[in-house]
Amino acid sequence: MSRKLTPSLLSDLLEALEVDHTVAYSNRRFEEMPFRSLFGLSKLLKEYGIDNETLRLSDKSAVKSLTPPFIAGAGGRFVVVTDVGPDRVSYLDGGESRSIERKPFDELFCGVVMLAYPGNDAREPSYTEHHYVDMASAAKGYVMAAAIIIVVAWFLITRRVYDNAGAILLCLFNIAGLYVSYLLVRKTLGFKDRAAERVCSVMKAGGCDSIMETSASKFFGLFAWSEVGLAYFSVSLITLLVFPSQWTNLALINACTLLYSFWSIWYQRHRAHTWCTLCVCVQCLLWIEFACYWIGGMWQHGHLLDGWQSLIILGLTYLSVMLILNAIDNLTVTKPRQKS
Repeated sequence: MSRKLTPSLLSDLLEALEVDHTVAYSNRRFEEMPFRSLFGLSKLLKEYGIDNETLRLSDKSAVKSLTPPFIAGAGGRFVVVTDVGPDRVSYLDGGESRSIERKPFDELFCGVVMLAYPGNDAREPSYTEHHYVDMASAAKGYVMAAAIIIVVAWFLITRRVYDNAGAILLCLFNIAGLYVSYLLVRKTLGFKDRAAERVCSVMKAGGCDSIMETSASKFFGLFAWSEVGLAYFSVSLITLLVFPSQWTNLALINACTLLYSFWSIWYQRHRAHTWCTLCVCVQCLLWIEFACYWIGGMWQHGHLLDGWQSLIILGLTYLSVMLILNAIDNLTVTKPRQKS
């Protein structure tokens, strides 16, 4: 499925005003805004057919007389206020509905507000065209997911992988590992992702970011561990489906990864003193896969020493995929992450 974008301040306001818009276009226009201020936002809103005015309230308590939704400055930033009650203030922030007690809000509120007055024909420019593009983009995600499921199912059947319950479980756990590694890659590159944030907050809020900002977040200082994970799970899945005779080599490589899991848990517990939930999920998946290899008897499917050439080729495949992922990530990095 397509990645869900985090709405900008403009998108939040349009959503609260119930004005037809697309998050992708609105976010892009907001980022391209020449004046990163309420003045620039005011000019941008007029493109949508929304009149507006900015006020500075001398009496901050007068905010309760304003009709939501409106933009308010609080805590050095702007949010879209959707309701002002006697005890709490509700607002939108990055598409998330939040609320805060009135007293803390009044302390943070700077007195600056922007009121919006959408006309009857208020709408995003070329909304219909943008909406169809969004629908097509979402459809591509579903089609891709369906294609992956069909391909995996085809290999499971034609390669008779279904004969071994352990192999089926390994395929499922590798797919889960791919998803977790994908979330880790996105966080490594500095992208916001709601799914990743929800998972990361399970053990400790901000723990994933703290771990990824350390020098230990890279393998030999070159590859982000998220890239290593993505390469490991993707190559393992493809090898299981296409070359099931390599199960023994895959089991050996999986056993080697367990050394990393010991180090990762030790580092988070004793050096970083915080927990990266996504990282811990990867460690758990590695151990679950080890159990599948062991219980499924895959150590007995072939002779390791007889297939050392295949083991070398498999290792080079992992390395090649890591190099490709690293090259792609270097092209999309938004900010450096290094902190000892």
